[in-house]
Amino acid sequence: MMSVDEEAYASRDANMTKLRNALLAAESSENERRAFNTSWTYSSGLFRSR
Repeated sequence: MMSVDEEAYASRDANMTKLRNALLAAESSENERRAFNTSWTYSSGLFRSR
């Protein structure tokens, strides 16, 4: 059986892992959104050289 301290550490570690995964997922989708917007902008000719 785990002590109260061990349970607290295990719970904290699980929460930190969930938070880290959520942040990585959010960062990944933000990067995908930026890449899509940039490629759409270039393909639409807004940055066409003169």
